[in-house]
Amino acid sequence: MSEDAFVSWIMRQEDVRAEWVNGEVRYMSPVSFNHVGINSLVTSVLRSYCEETDQGVVVGPEFMIRLVGKKKRRRVPDTLFIAKSRLHLIQKNHLEGPPDLIIEIVSPDDPARDYREKYLDYQAAGVREYWIIDPLTRRVEAHFLSNDGKYRPLVEVDGKIHSKVVKGFFIKPVWLFQPKLPTLLSVLKELGIK
Repeated sequence: MSEDAFVSWIMRQEDVRAEWVNGEVRYMSPVSFNHVGINSLVTSVLRSYCEETDQGVVVGPEFMIRLVGKKKRRRVPDTLFIAKSRLHLIQKNHLEGPPDLIIEIVSPDDPARDYREKYLDYQAAGVREYWIIDPLTRRVEAHFLSNDGKYRPLVEVDGKIHSKVVKGFFIKPVWLFQPKLPTLLSVLKELGIK
């Protein structure tokens, strides 16, 4: 399917979750309750933090990004951050180019998509940070784009993973893998937002 045909088709669909990868439509299965809860917390925390610190815009989970290069892609990340200096890339129905930060929650139906395929796509497109949250393994992997264009790990220190892209922002993996997730306000307090 051509990119234009995909855009026209997907805009008419209400119940279909799909991405376009170099001419191929990739359907995504419905997400789990746990996936929705974790993504809701992460998106809300990051959005509130970025609004309070005036660093940019956070969108998720249904906003499409368009990546170009050797292979064209239209992806739908769970959460994405666009720095203030790059807000001009936001179009009516998509982001034209790579966001500064993407967070994906691993789907159990296709973990390789997040760990391998999207990792390579986002690295090649120039996404400055890529975080992978895996509820099954209860692990968070975070990567930053080094000067050589390759992802390097952001290491957890004292139970926190600090972003290089969003100044002052961190995630504690322990927040994400509890039977009852913490409240937005309690997490924002830990991040220094009152």
